[in-house]
Amino acid sequence: MFLNHLQMLYLPYTVIDIGWWYHISLPRHSSGRIDAIASPFDNWVAGDGTVISGMTDLRDIGKYIACIIAHPRTLNHKVLAYTELKSQNEVYDLIEKLSGEKVRRKHSSADEIEAEMVKAKDDKANIHRLSVLQYRKSWASEDLDPDLTVTSFEAFCNEALEGKVDSIYAKQKREAIGAAWRK
Repeated sequence: MFLNHLQMLYLPYTVIDIGWWYHISLPRHSSGRIDAIASPFDNWVAGDGTVISGMTDLRDIGKYIACIIAHPRTLNHKVLAYTELKSQNEVYDLIEKLSGEKVRRKHSSADEIEAEMVKAKDDKANIHRLSVLQYRKSWASEDLDPDLTVTSFEAFCNEALEGKVDSIYAKQKREAIGAAWRK
């Protein structure tokens, strides 16, 4: 609706979708080895886990945004920017291979996810649940700048396993701790 309004007013725009963040794609291990950066949600797999999705390292999003906005071809267009295409099974298989640990997988059918979405629409106590479920349902630009250097999912997994990746909310945690100390 917002985009339609912009178009009717002839205002310039660029809509950018960066796909799934690597950070919310990592499954949790029973050892807890990467829990600090793994998805805060259970190890769910949509359907049979074979639907491919575009994935991007959170740390690379700014690079994509700068490249996309600066490129004249993207004005008044929608752009999908991603680093790799992977299915959930490929994500889980890779992290199992790199870590040497088996990961539990909880499969949910499209109908099960849809039923959860219906319930979540009325859940005022957990307002984020609906958007999480919408992302789950959705699990299903690189040529603008060939010199753009981004992080592969395998490299990200290795960094995560080595403890070299901050959690998504690391900055907010540091700011909250700093604010608490100033009081």
